[in-house]
Amino acid sequence: MHHIKLLLLLISLSCLSLHCKKEEKDYYSILPPATQSGKETAGCLVNGQVWTYSSSVSGLDWLPDGRFLLQLQKRVPFAPTSKITISLYDTVKTPGVYEISANTTYNSLAFFYWGAGASGGGGVFYDTDNTHKGYLIITRLDEQQRIISGLFYFDAIETTTGDVVHVTDGRFDMHY
Repeated sequence: MHHIKLLLLLISLSCLSLHCKKEEKDYYSILPPATQSGKETAGCLVNGQVWTYSSSVSGLDWLPDGRFLLQLQKRVPFAPTSKITISLYDTVKTPGVYEISANTTYNSLAFFYWGAGASGGGGVFYDTDNTHKGYLIITRLDEQQRIISGLFYFDAIETTTGDVVHVTDGRFDMHY
């Protein structure tokens, strides 16, 4: 009888420990994969939360002179619009690693917008600067098939409040 009580106690403790274990989310299975074939996908984590874009209002521009502009926007019914923009001027000419900041030497910037409307009215802008910056990693730049793929991450600050947003694990695979 003593063994049965001990066994029941051990089973109860096992069940409690399993129940108390926090369920971890596998964000990498939710984010679009980091592909390089022009699948028109993009996403990232914003302060640890999955963020993917709406394809109808987003896009990528690239010119052989190095101008790169990635604009990703997310529209969800009954929720604030959010937007990620990464812009580098006269810089992105080959696959490689490019710094994103507000430094005029690099001619680059990135921002995250969270607000009421797509036009920017009534929202909050978080901008990169010389302290809050990141990187754009171009993994494929195919001028024949017009495909650019890559990774990105950056920190940006809202200058009035000093709040910082962390954009991490970014990936995109798009035609230009």
